[in-house]
Parts: sequence; structure tokens; C-alpha cells
Amino acid sequence: MRDRPESNPAPRFARVLLEPELQPPERFSPDNPLRENFARMIRPEERFAMEQTCDSLLELTREAENIIAKIPGGLDDDLAAAAADLRYTAGLLAYIGTAEGDVLEWWEARLADAALRFAPKVQEIAAELEAAIISKP
Repeated sequence: MRDRPESNPAPRFARVLLEPELQPPERFSPDNPLRENFARMIRPEERFAMEQTCDSLLELTREAENIIAKIPGGLDDDLAAAAADLRYTAGLLAYIGTAEGDVLEWWEARLADAALRFAPKVQEIAAELEAAIISKP
């Protein structure tokens, strides 16, 4: 007598025979990123280039973690880039804020004044980010 009940055998699936026109092509591979239905929409002379591009994208997708691991830099580089963008934005805000007041409509002048007020705040955020990057342990 067994202590455990007998496990159920794996379910059996009916084998479906497709019509010849529905059979996948002989060169079918589940790794092929360019499926036949999409490939038929591309001109034959461009198909090879598209297949090569899709193969490259598929490989890049599969290898993304390895590729990213080999890229130098890290969070400090990303934050330094963000700080540089903030410095640029602060400069742009200051430039917009110093627009000629007599040429602007009233609502444009109000927006220019707001931009001029925000410029030093954005500049301060950029400086704090850069200081934090420099003082990292």
C-alpha cells in the first residue's frame, strides 16, 4: 500500500495537423524576431537588412545586462549629467526672464518674471547635486 496517491500523468495533447499553406516555413525558428507575417509586408530587397536589424536588436535585448555591466560610470555620472542639464535649464530660465518687458504681452512678462525667479533655485539645486557627487565616500 502506498502512502501517497499516484501522480496524474502529464496531459496528452491532440496533435493538430495544419494545412500545408499554414505550416511554418522550413527555416522557421522561435528565435527569429522577424515573423513571416511582418516580413511579407517588407519589400524583398529590404528584407535581409530588416532581418539583420531585428537579429541585432534581439541579441542586444538578450545581452542588455551584460552590456550595461561593462559600461563605465554609474549613478554619480548620471547625477552629474542631470546637474549639467539643470545648469543649462537655469541659464535658459535666466535668459527668458531677461526678455524685453515692453515687447512682451502682459502674460508673457509674467511668465518671464517667473522664469527669472526660478533660475537661481534651479541653479542652487544643480550646485547641491554637484557638491553631493564630489563629497561621495
